[in-house]
Amino acid sequence: MRIRQMTAEDIPAVAQIEKECFSRPWSEQGFLDGMKDAIFFVAEDPQIAGYIGMYRMPPEGEITNVAVTRKMRKKGCGRELLLRMQQWAEKHGIDRIVLEVRSGNEPAIHLYRTCGFEKNWSAKKFLSVSQRGCRYYGVETIMLDVCLLGTAGMMPLPYRWLTSLMLRYNGSSLLIDCGEGTQIAIKEAGLSFKPIDILCVTHFHADHISGLPGLLLTMGNAERTEPLTIIGPKGLTRVVTALRTIAPELPFEINCIELTQPEESFSVQGYDIHAFRVKHNVVCYGYSVEIHRAGRFSVERAREQNVPMKLWSRLQKGETIEQDGVIYEPQMVLGPARKGLKVTYCTDSRPLDSIVNAAKESDLFICEGMYAEKEKLNKAKQYKHMTFYEAADMAKRAEVKELWLTHFSPSLVRAEDYMPQVRDIFANAYLGKDGKSVELTFEEE
Repeated sequence: MRIRQMTAEDIPAVAQIEKECFSRPWSEQGFLDGMKDAIFFVAEDPQIAGYIGMYRMPPEGEITNVAVTRKMRKKGCGRELLLRMQQWAEKHGIDRIVLEVRSGNEPAIHLYRTCGFEKNWSAKKFLSVSQRGCRYYGVETIMLDVCLLGTAGMMPLPYRWLTSLMLRYNGSSLLIDCGEGTQIAIKEAGLSFKPIDILCVTHFHADHISGLPGLLLTMGNAERTEPLTIIGPKGLTRVVTALRTIAPELPFEINCIELTQPEESFSVQGYDIHAFRVKHNVVCYGYSVEIHRAGRFSVERAREQNVPMKLWSRLQKGETIEQDGVIYEPQMVLGPARKGLKVTYCTDSRPLDSIVNAAKESDLFICEGMYAEKEKLNKAKQYKHMTFYEAADMAKRAEVKELWLTHFSPSLVRAEDYMPQVRDIFANAYLGKDGKSVELTFEEE
């Protein structure tokens, strides 16, 4: 197998491999334009069997694509291309190489590891530490992992923990509510305590927050040192301080954010959090959590706006740069924002138009259904809860993709029997179960 630098004459063959491997392939003209700013190598055996490209932005290089024709896979072609590019980079003042790979592409990840690349879980995808001889790859996190830890309302049951939700994205975890037994639910789900960076509290009833002291101690025992952000209604600091009487010493700081307005929004650890007040017999909030997705890097856009090539990588990572009196912003090198992901969580409330608005077009709507029996509607109104059917109606009006019902009454033992009537209202409705999980993925383009 021969590895050599690509020429213009190779482009038709390379473009054909590109079409074979990718749903959004570069055109022949795209490769021709790319040769102005990038270095390409091809593998011959004796026909062109694969190629690799890299943008040159010393001291950094960014891999564009590595592609190998199907008949030559698992024969070392991709590895040889990567090693050849690394050799070229070292000779031309490039200290580090970055690339993106889908988190579920295990064969590719294995290949990059064998070539000396290291995984990076930073929120900005790329590790920016310059260290000659080290190679890094960024994992494009294309999924939001959602796990409903428990479904019970009021009290934990032998086979049902109190309602709580765990979201995981880019190596960080967000927990909503923490009632008695939440630690056990987390353990049973096979999840880790240490990466919990954010805790959103809906309200201060015991079944939603009484598990906090034990959780904090467990996180401390997991050698967590990073600060923990807790978001909740006004009075949160007082409640957390009181609960910490039995968990006074922790190896990490706690930052409390108290909600005082009907709606408030925050951005923490890559999560865009929208809190909205609901209607319960105490102050209570629901939460919509969104993962926004920036546009793709656009060489054409960068050139049109005369952005210096050496700034492309930093701008792509979200950095704003001032150079020679000119301010360069990320949108100058990025295309339109891509569709993100959205999860909405609501418990302990009567139906409200504001909940419908907050949940609008959510990929997943997790909503309480304290009562399934239609004759208990008056009881639901009295105690400021919802029925299965009211939750389904809100899901329909919000045009969500999927509804999970949770926070059932302890007296409800045959909840599944009521689901056909629920689906008459909203077809894509499901009964929540302890440990029920899903991986929400970004839409392909």
